[in-house]
Amino acid sequence: MNAAIYARVSVEQEGVAEDAKSPTRQVENAQAFALAKGWTVSPAHIYIDNGISGAEFKRRPGFQRLMAALAPKPPFGVLIVSEQKSIGREAFETNYVIKQLAQAGVEIFEYVHGQSLTPKNYMDKMMSSFRAGADEAHREQTSERVHEVHTRLHSAGRVVGGRVFGYTNQDVFSGVDAHGHPLRSHVERIIDPTEAAVVRRIFEMYDSGLGLKRIAKQLTSEHAASPKPFVRSDPTKVLPVQGWSPSTGGGHPRTRDLSRRRRLEQVA
Repeated sequence: MNAAIYARVSVEQEGVAEDAKSPTRQVENAQAFALAKGWTVSPAHIYIDNGISGAEFKRRPGFQRLMAALAPKPPFGVLIVSEQKSIGREAFETNYVIKQLAQAGVEIFEYVHGQSLTPKNYMDKMMSSFRAGADEAHREQTSERVHEVHTRLHSAGRVVGGRVFGYTNQDVFSGVDAHGHPLRSHVERIIDPTEAAVVRRIFEMYDSGLGLKRIAKQLTSEHAASPKPFVRSDPTKVLPVQGWSPSTGGGHPRTRDLSRRRRLEQVA
């Protein structure tokens, strides 16, 4: 029997078994499961999606290749996954995928519990729907918890994302561990003088009436500090970060009520 493997690691990692947190580990475990069953897995039919939410189906390259392999006739009769949640974490879509695979003659097996996920009767369908619903609920709850934590940290002035142009991220330590190593408490943003000068320059040029494309060209010609040459959209990425954007400023740059001095003070 020819078998295929599908491995997916989500952006949400809470409640995920250690063996399922790495796509490489998932593939290794699935291959061991196939070997124990006497199935053959071709490298061409190992499909992987790394760091993609289970709520997403269309923009999963590995998953799309897997589904495309079903027509006109799948070259494998079994699909191995770690658990049903690998297929997806949206109930309707996940159940529909399971149905499509079954209609193509492909039976799904999960190696964690060593059981088939392809329904054989109404009771199997009920259990499949229940698992899909529970997986979706877990995804939504995890998203809510992450958003709540990020909001609280942001309100406290803590950094919850990556580096922002104009600032550097600085670790703040509090205490030491049992081995005397410093323990990181949180991360704060510190103004980078060189990049901050570019941010102020963007505000000044925008206030003077220059368009975004002109600003990008001017900064590039001046060899302003930047990870890469400026493009038209870059100034719009900088302005909102400083607490102001065209949508909140209103009107022409020369006639906005909020003074240029007050805006520049925010990044001074």
